[in-house]
Amino acid sequence: MKRLIRGFFVISFLFLVSCTSSKNNEGISVVTTTNPNYNLVKYIAQDKVDLHNLVFDSDSHNFEVKPEDVKKIEDADVIFYNGLSLDDKVLDFSKDKDKFVRTTKGAELIKIEDHHDESKESYDPHVWLSLKEYKIMGKNVLDKLIELDEENKDFYTKNYNAFVERADTIYNNYKRDFENLVNREFISNHASYNYLARDFSLINSSIYDINNHGEANPQNIQSIIDIIKQKNIKLIVGDEFDSNKELEIISNETGVNYKEVNNLESQGDFFTEYEKLLSSIYDGLK
Repeated sequence: MKRLIRGFFVISFLFLVSCTSSKNNEGISVVTTTNPNYNLVKYIAQDKVDLHNLVFDSDSHNFEVKPEDVKKIEDADVIFYNGLSLDDKVLDFSKDKDKFVRTTKGAELIKIEDHHDESKESYDPHVWLSLKEYKIMGKNVLDKLIELDEENKDFYTKNYNAFVERADTIYNNYKRDFENLVNREFISNHASYNYLARDFSLINSSIYDINNHGEANPQNIQSIIDIIKQKNIKLIVGDEFDSNKELEIISNETGVNYKEVNNLESQGDFFTEYEKLLSSIYDGLK
């Protein structure tokens, strides 16, 4: 009988160890919205977490959570989201609000006019296009990962420091290049480049408003053409994954250089694509 009892406890102990080990191997469960947040977790946590990114049918301004995502959100230990009215709908899919982390918290935000509600304070959500602010977003990710998984604090911190070093290197290299430019203004269809423009002392004029809901018509297209001619603007930028018919019309009318770029909202390795973005803008302006 004693042997049976001892055997029972040994089996129970091994079962508990097995479950605990399995849980540790899986790591914490993380859900991200938007490609920039996904990249932050990949850079800092690498394979230490179970990571699921919410992928959108078009762009995150048309945010819709798919049925298969709902369980991932419910089971997640943390959800990193952008906020600022870009992906706030994700908050509706879990009653546990404590596990949501707004990565843009603490960033130096750019205030914008809300055409639908002038009494409401609104901010440009494309914070990741500033390398300075993207580091703050990364720090928010780092702090939460350490809170949930202190055992891997050194690993996360080391990776975060490498992330910061790479961001600083890119910023410093291009800051010097942009400082030598005479032409600093460019036109885009989507008003997502305000943070990048602020970082590098550029000027960005756009056809659409911040949420990509502006209506292109002959009047505002003509006004953009007039601005280009008056200011001798050298570059028009279109989003790689959007329709850019209006920009192509403007480019044909003015003969101005037109480039399609990735604003990193929906896909791509952040640093790789960001350097391509800066290179395209610099080459178009010089």
